[in-house]
This record gives sequence, C-alpha cells and structure tokens, in this order.
Amino acid sequence: MKKNFILCVVVFLIALLTAGISLISCGGGGGSSEVTTGSTGTGSVSVLIADSPTDDYQNIWITINEVSLIPVNGGAPVVIFQSSSGLKVELLEYQDEDYLLRVKRNVPAGQYSKIRLRVSDIEVTPKPNTTPLCASLDIKLPSGKIDLNPREPFTVKQGGNLSIRLDIDANKSINLHPAGKSEKCIFRPVVFVDIKEGMPIGRCPKVLRGEIASLSKDSGGQVVGFTLDLKNSQGTVDVRLLQNAAIVNENGECKDPGDLKVGDEVRVRGKLANDLVFEATHVVIGQLLDVLGTVVTNPVFAGSTFTFTFNPAVGQGFVGQLTVEGEVCTLVLMGCDKTFKPEDIKAGMTVRVFGKWISQSSILRAAAIILKDREVVGSITSMSLQTGGQDVTIDQNGGLGPVVVFIPDGTPIYLMGDGAIPINLLCVGREVRVFLTSAISNPPTATLVKVMSEKHTGIVKTVDEANRILTVDRGGGVSETVVVRNDAKILKSIGGDQEPISFKDIKVDDYIWYFGLTGCGTDTAFYAHVVIVTE
Repeated sequence: MKKNFILCVVVFLIALLTAGISLISCGGGGGSSEVTTGSTGTGSVSVLIADSPTDDYQNIWITINEVSLIPVNGGAPVVIFQSSSGLKVELLEYQDEDYLLRVKRNVPAGQYSKIRLRVSDIEVTPKPNTTPLCASLDIKLPSGKIDLNPREPFTVKQGGNLSIRLDIDANKSINLHPAGKSEKCIFRPVVFVDIKEGMPIGRCPKVLRGEIASLSKDSGGQVVGFTLDLKNSQGTVDVRLLQNAAIVNENGECKDPGDLKVGDEVRVRGKLANDLVFEATHVVIGQLLDVLGTVVTNPVFAGSTFTFTFNPAVGQGFVGQLTVEGEVCTLVLMGCDKTFKPEDIKAGMTVRVFGKWISQSSILRAAAIILKDREVVGSITSMSLQTGGQDVTIDQNGGLGPVVVFIPDGTPIYLMGDGAIPINLLCVGREVRVFLTSAISNPPTATLVKVMSEKHTGIVKTVDEANRILTVDRGGGVSETVVVRNDAKILKSIGGDQEPISFKDIKVDDYIWYFGLTGCGTDTAFYAHVVIVTE
C-alpha cells in the first residue's frame, strides 16, 4: 500500500554552520549504520529537489551538504547523500522539473522518523529593478541542520523503491529579516516534502548531466542503455534508452546508440521510472550552448534539415544575427513537455536554442529549441465582463505599458505554488502572470493565470474553529479576519521542531505567518492557503 506524506516544514536558521558536513555518498558512504526495527534486507531511496516561484529573486543558490534518514527508534542516521564541500543547487531552475540529487541503493529496510538536511550556505540575486530586503547583506543559516518530521514514520521496504521530493518554496523561504545591528540576515525556509513508494508524478522531464561509466547491451550487442556517473558525489544512475531515443553527437548530428562510448560527457533528458531506472528520450554528447533570442525568418527546409535566421538577445555572447540549423533529431518544445514541429517556429517568436557552434560553417546546430510561452506579467488595472469571459487590462512590468487580455470563463487560475483559487479573488491590483494561446488574436486570449500570493504575520486573538476563521492582530492597531481554507497547509515550527498540525491546534496568542490573498472589493478578509505557527 502506498504511503504519501505531504509535509510542510519551516526551519529557522540562526547561525552559520561551519563546513565539514557531508551529503550524498556513492556506494555505502556513511550509510552503514543499523536500523534496529526488526526489518531485514535493503531498499532504494531517491531524493529530488524542486522549487516554487518567487517574486523578488532571480537566483537562489543553496549549498547542500547532507541528506540522511533518522531511524524511528534512534540510532545513527543513514546517509543518503554526502559531500564535504557541499553541492550548490540553483533552486529557481527547478520550478517545473525535479533535480535528481541522489538515487541510493542498499538502504537498510525499516521505519524512519524524519529526514535530516544539512546546509552550509545561501546566496541570492534580486530580480532587475527590485530591492528585496537583505539582498545586499550576508545571509546567515542556523546550525545548518534541518529536521523534517512527518506525522508518522515512513518505511523503506525490502526490495522497495521510496522517493522523497523536497519542494523548497522560495517565495515563502526568502523571508529574510535583519538580525539586530549585525547587518546579517536570517534565512527561514519552507519545505514541502512528498514521500511515497515509486516516483512522484506530475513533474516535467529531467535533464541529467554526467559521464558514461559503462554501457548496457542486449543479446545482439546493441547498446540499450548505460550507467551515468552524476559526479559531485551524487553517485550513479542506470539509464534505459527508450525506443527511437535521439542521440546527438559532439557536432550536433543525429547518431545511433552505438555511437555512445564510455567516458562520454552527456546530457540525458527523460524521467525516472518506478524501478529507479532513468528512461531517456534524448542524449546529447558534449557541451551545449544556451542562447536566448528572437526568430527573424521562418524556417527554410532542405531535405532532413531546416534553417532560420536568429537574433541573439543582448548579453548572449554573440554579436549580430546568426543561422540556426535543425535536424530530424532536434527537439522543439514549448513549456516543459509540449512538443511542436519545426514548422511551428515562426518569425518574431522568442526561443532558447540549445546547440553546438559549428565554426567551419558559422551555424548554431540545435539539439533543442524551446519556444517561449507567450505571456503577460504585471498588475491588473481594470476588468470588464464580456460574453464568455472578461477583458482584463494589465500594466506590464518593465515599463512595457498596458495590454488587454481576454480571460475566458473556466480558465485555470492558480495562486503560485499554492493551488487553485476562484475567479472572485482576481481583481484590480493583483500581480499576475498570464499565459496566452499561441494563436494570434485581438485581444490575446489567456490559457492560464497565476497570481502571486501575499504574506502577512501577526498574533492570533480569536479562533472560530467551526468556521475556520481567525482574528489576527498585525500590529500598529491593525487586525484582520483570516479565513483558513479547508485544504490549507498548517505547520507548527517552534524551537527547531517542525510538524504539520490541524486548524484546531492553532491557539490564541500564537504568532503566525500566513500566505494567500486579501478579498476583492468590500471583502476585506484574508484567505489563507498556508499557515505557519512559530515563535
């Protein structure tokens, strides 16, 4: 029977831990301690890192030194990942795709009570034209130890495969506050943890980078897979080539699996299957250039290849227009996994080209071309009802001016990172990211709306358990009514211990952080999707 624990964890970090903490280990690496639960044998554990969007920061780097499992009845931690120097991960690269931190086999079967993280550094880069609090100050971590506690133990079964996804919510984690007069800041992360047998679902394909350590062949001698060494103390992953998997060589040419060799540096696109084997759809040998720019001309086709003129954006390392060439194995995508044909590439589109620079012919030979979603980002200034939906005027960020977007009835509307919201919470003043159909229309038509959540803090003064309503004193003589959604995530984090709790566990005089939206118009209540009870 599958067990799926969704945990919300906020960790208050007060002082920087010195280095020397370890992370993931290839092979046994510190995970040889016994789990005295009466179980015998071993299972496998995979750890993945994900993130949610943030409105203030362009980059968030966190250095991870260790991931370990704590046995239910105590004893030495079982190390899953370990690195003395630490592995630096850019969180905001993994808003849709999971980062595979480690697949660890031979984990002692038994019950475990918590997941322990050790981290040693945090760095941030603010978005252009923003000045978030603490962006220019040193960011301090706590003891560096983060314990993630489920409501009940979780089990590594003999012969089983357990996956642990650590979703670090950057928009809630970067709650940075100056620490007195020290000119230091304290990093307060929020982590949602999904523990289940098999693999988490609903995420984009992953791209792994590493070196081919060995090849796997079938009875006929054909290459059908390989073992990938992920480097950075992340161990190895077995890769299975799916039928018709695309192989791209050092020159960007389409090749066969037989062209893969031990020692090749490769990028592999695919998904981790329930047996913890990575199923690959694309393999690219060698390094890739990543160039953002604008398509100048529609593609011209010549046999199995196509070309178009491309204008790289400022700061991309190229001066002037260049020619992009695609082949039959070139992947054309929009979003994380929606495939298109080369014919769908049109002049005027913004695209990212992952390719090889061929100096002899001065072309950028593409392994993948990512079509950028058409979107509008900014603040709603007006809304008007129309037949079948609403016209919404949005003042675009970056000084691009206002634009009208049509939002049809039934268009999905989400609070970023926190689930669906009703359309009555979409109103003037909301900061939104609106994704548009690829078809050109006037006004452009929305397919998805994402709204940035608000963060409030205060002291609970009254609790209406029957209606899930709080009255919160926000300070300065300001109080507000907080409606806690039925599906809200509620966490208690006191003195380094974190645990998910129920609404009935919230008490008068509790200090809380809460995330969601204030109502529209005359509705002044705050609708909370996440509540954190803390010190």
